[in-house]
Amino acid sequence: RAAFERARSTQAIVQLGGEVARVASLDPPDRVLAIEALRRVLAATPGHAATLRALVDQYVAQGVWGEASLALETLASKAQDPRAKLAALLQLAQLYAGSLRRPSEVERVLRTALDADPTSLEALRRLVSHLRETSGGGDEIRTLLARIAEVDTRPEAKALALDDLATLHVGSGDVPAAEHALVESMAQVPTAARIARIMALHTGTPADQARAMSAVVERQQELDRPDAASLAALGQLETSLGRWPDAVSHLRIAITLAPALHEARAALARALVRTRGAADAMAMVVQMITPDAAPLLSLGDPAAALATLESALEAEGRVEEATVARELRAVGGGLDDGAHVALRARRIVVDPSAPVPIALDPVTLRGGVVPQDMPPMLLALAAAIAGAEAKLVRVDLQELGVGPRDRVLPASGHPLLLLVYRLATMLGVARPEVALSTGVARPRVVMKDVPWLVVPEALLEQSEPVQTASLAAPLVRVALAVPWLEDFPSAYAHAVLCGAARQVVPGFASEIVEADQQDLIEDFTKRVSRAIGRKQKKALAELVPTLSEMAAPTLRDVAAFEQAVVRTELRAAFVTTGDLLATLDVARALDTELARVTASVGVHALAATLAHPLAGDVSRFALSQAATALRWRAGTLWGRPA
Repeated sequence: RAAFERARSTQAIVQLGGEVARVASLDPPDRVLAIEALRRVLAATPGHAATLRALVDQYVAQGVWGEASLALETLASKAQDPRAKLAALLQLAQLYAGSLRRPSEVERVLRTALDADPTSLEALRRLVSHLRETSGGGDEIRTLLARIAEVDTRPEAKALALDDLATLHVGSGDVPAAEHALVESMAQVPTAARIARIMALHTGTPADQARAMSAVVERQQELDRPDAASLAALGQLETSLGRWPDAVSHLRIAITLAPALHEARAALARALVRTRGAADAMAMVVQMITPDAAPLLSLGDPAAALATLESALEAEGRVEEATVARELRAVGGGLDDGAHVALRARRIVVDPSAPVPIALDPVTLRGGVVPQDMPPMLLALAAAIAGAEAKLVRVDLQELGVGPRDRVLPASGHPLLLLVYRLATMLGVARPEVALSTGVARPRVVMKDVPWLVVPEALLEQSEPVQTASLAAPLVRVALAVPWLEDFPSAYAHAVLCGAARQVVPGFASEIVEADQQDLIEDFTKRVSRAIGRKQKKALAELVPTLSEMAAPTLRDVAAFEQAVVRTELRAAFVTTGDLLATLDVARALDTELARVTASVGVHALAATLAHPLAGDVSRFALSQAATALRWRAGTLWGRPA
């Protein structure tokens, strides 16, 4: 300090004065001493930038705002470094806006800052904010926002400025300028909200919306930033306008970039039908249903997509699958009442004198109808003990409400017999005795020396397609050699199958730890042993190599097996009727919750149907060419085979 007081040369004053100010700023600071030292330096070297900056900091630390502003004014006017000059002006503007509350000075200083650096984003943004708080400055604010958007290289920040600019243009009634801003904003950072804003500019005029979105897509291509949502929005607009080739082009790119854009996929399928691309359209919609219908059900109008599928199938000559798509449209509420009634009123015309085709014999049933995920060894075990059911399961017909007078005599000519006999022949199983009962809820088979089919009397009140679909189920169980599942479900079915395996592999399923299940298996091992004969033992012996190597089925495996049997029943019901609506009626009868949800048609009913493990499975099966081929064999096509 003493040296500083003695210093006379300018260089010494600057060096020693700066050091005195630095030391005086240390805790506890002596601001007065620091300021005196810095003032002496400035007296020796007026406009010394570093000293002016240090003096500003001392004034600010003391809260001496007026002196700080004067120092900043001097610094801004004297600074040679553009960055230092700009920093001083920005700090000065902040000081005038805050502590000194001098808005007119704020605007002056910020304009000076922009004169010094027209690309200063901070100065531009502060001036916009200041003008909004004071004068409004609509026209100038729009100009400043346009400059911000031009200067800022960060896409998100640029887009936000353009959004703000578009809002001001809309407020002033300049829609073309607003559109221009939003187009660039979308090109920088595309979002659903920005697409919605562009659409809102031209509400009710899809042609203008398409023009604006086309500009967006072109700008995105210039920036090499293609956006799936923008392309999808444009393609869907072009679809609504009937510009099919353009729609196909844009929508193809959209779903390539983002395969999960299901609305775009549905729109593309519609456009493809109109541009001779029915095969691609058909495949596209089917992929939204199989193996999972979630993509279809995510659409705003799934029934419309099914209408596209129907049109595509018809264009490809696949009229039977097209009819299935129409039936699903009916479930989804996509048909008027008259069209729905017409579907329900259909009947397959059968020539009673013509031979009944054996279309679903056990081999065909297993190869073409049984779901591929059915556990094959469980089905093989069931087939191996076929013929022993009457001894394995003993059911008293009287317990099912069947008395001597309830038998439907073969000579009676009862229409029910014609349906049962036709189905039995079609499935390649023996004709059963038929009895009516009020003691059962749905048809079931009772294995005696001759199998009995017990039919609820209430079924006679149903339509013929529903009767046929209902009667097919128990006969399919006979064909699959599992009629005993009705009486031995779940853990009991597991015990039957494991007990059958133990006839030839004694230690089979010994690893099962549940004591109750082991006891059940041991019990059924004895029961199966008493029920089977040489034929069954020979069939079981052929399974020994596989049984010896495989793990024992779990209760979950058996549950999957049981569900696969029911899926097979419904698939066969569809093949034998050709009527998906009647088959779905049978599925609803198996599940009260499904019946409740689908009591009325609509999107909710379609969603419940396609998401259901049974109804959804048979719906997807019905759309397949394999199902149509089986129906051709069964004679249940509605039109001529393609």
